[in-house]
Amino acid sequence: MEKVKCSTPDFAVENAKKLLAEAGFPDGFSTTMEMNPGMGMNIDLIARAMISDWAKVGITVELLEKEAAVFNEDFRNNNYDLHIQPNQVITGDAAYATDRLYN
Repeated sequence: MEKVKCSTPDFAVENAKKLLAEAGFPDGFSTTMEMNPGMGMNIDLIARAMISDWAKVGITVELLEKEAAVFNEDFRNNNYDLHIQPNQVITGDAAYATDRLYN
């Protein structure tokens, strides 16, 4: 069996810091990200990995864990800075995942 080489793209910390400075954030900035830990799909691990990478360039993100009703209400009302969710479809019908978000 042939081995497959996998690689990840370079994480250009210095370039990201330069772009943040050009955008008016020379010292980075702070924000929040909300998630519902009950959504599965290891969404909390994905969020924490993203937050860890952002911290390397000066972006501080507070992770807010919210229960489903509050999480969905905040989404519908655009009451969030960053929002993460998996949107998996277990029925074969995309409306299963998106209907609750937009209706």
